[in-house]
Amino acid sequence: MHQSSNLAGPRLTFLGTLEDRPFRADFQESVRPLGDADSKWKQTLSGTMFRDSQGRTKFLIRSVESTPCEFGSIFDPHKNTLIVFDVMSGSCTETFLGGGDGASGWQFMGPGHIKPLDEQREIEGLRCRLFQVEAEDGRTIVSSWACDEYGVVLFEQRQEDVGAVRWEMTNLGFKEPDPAVFELPCGDERREE
Repeated sequence: MHQSSNLAGPRLTFLGTLEDRPFRADFQESVRPLGDADSKWKQTLSGTMFRDSQGRTKFLIRSVESTPCEFGSIFDPHKNTLIVFDVMSGSCTETFLGGGDGASGWQFMGPGHIKPLDEQREIEGLRCRLFQVEAEDGRTIVSSWACDEYGVVLFEQRQEDVGAVRWEMTNLGFKEPDPAVFELPCGDERREE
């Protein structure tokens, strides 16, 4: 698997609780190797994201590369916990994330400065706006199309050590997920950190 980790989704992420905005969506991540702008994008990860009306989110992620794996995470904003799980082994680890400062809004996971732009467009039926993240030297290292209403990134392209990385969310459905979606493969057995 390449060096990017999608456990928390794209690098631009919304911090805060968004209740009463349930949805289900598919996503995929693809890579185009460094120095090979003419090559095709190679899909490396795919998965599904869910959010219920309480604001809980779940990512279920599958590797599509040579070593198959399936893992995911569930974030509960009311308990302020993140549970990371490996479907194949059935193991789960729960982490209490601390009190937080209650702030919400767009944050970038990594070095750089977020620059919201005026450009907007509709993607998958949602109004999105363009954010760019600039490195210290002024280069744009990430371009993300994000929806404020749902707090999700629908498209992101970024530069990483492996090359260009593209994240795409598709097949959005705006209904409450089945509560069974938030059940863990490990049942109630989990390791705390």
